[in-house]
Amino acid sequence: MDRFERIYQLHTLLSGRRTPASNRYLQDKLECSESTIKRLVTLMRDHFDAPIIYDRKRNGYYYDTEAGSHPYELPGLWFNADELWGLLTCHRLLRDISHGIFGEQIAQLQTRIEKLLALDSSSAERKLESVKILTMASRYKGHDQLFAKIATALFRNQQLILVYQARSDGQISERTVSSQHLIYYRDNWYIDA
Repeated sequence: MDRFERIYQLHTLLSGRRTPASNRYLQDKLECSESTIKRLVTLMRDHFDAPIIYDRKRNGYYYDTEAGSHPYELPGLWFNADELWGLLTCHRLLRDISHGIFGEQIAQLQTRIEKLLALDSSSAERKLESVKILTMASRYKGHDQLFAKIATALFRNQQLILVYQARSDGQISERTVSSQHLIYYRDNWYIDA
């Protein structure tokens, strides 16, 4: 079990109890040592502002819910290790193929992923660099605004008026199309219309 899963499970164990959870109970449930429990509690307090209290009389940990009006919740989205690596791979692919259409949202997602990866003992930067997307036969020519217009028309179910030049004889014609799909094939975008 990795650290992400243990943090999530510790949160679940503490949230679901009315009495403090003993160190022994947490060790059994999380399958770890007492020192690991202490590190997890410290990590949750320091990085996620978790109101975890240790009660010496009852020999256990609990969430201090009296200080806040609602029960404590972990901030943001949580993923297990496989989901996080899948998301990271998708992020790298989107960053390389989207050319700015979702730039701001992808940047926010990348920041969140980097913070989650930084919780592990090795560096987030090394993990981010360990995923590479190799492109082939790409013909991208810097048409961010054109791509955004086509995607917007597709999402809004609008028709597009295109100026088309035939590859065979160079003849130019105007076409009105109804976009059905955007297809990413061999590192190039195509409109299925």
